[in-house]
Amino acid sequence: SGDRNNGFLFTGNSYDMYDQMIFTISNETVILDRKNNIIPLEAIQPGQLVRVEHAIFQTLSIPPQSPAYRVQVLK
Repeated sequence: SGDRNNGFLFTGNSYDMYDQMIFTISNETVILDRKNNIIPLEAIQPGQLVRVEHAIFQTLSIPPQSPAYRVQVLK
């Protein structure tokens, strides 16, 4: 799900922090719906399937964090 106030997109199992990833969203991040229309971060709802193109690095924190470049809603 998306957190517009803090610029985060949380993915994975919400009940298991070891099976999660946090993506940082910036003004340069492109967020698209299933039809490739640009949408705001808050349009992504919990449970939706997304594809995230992100940096090749991530933090060592649990859950790890990485900057997102492109987010595509799949379902």
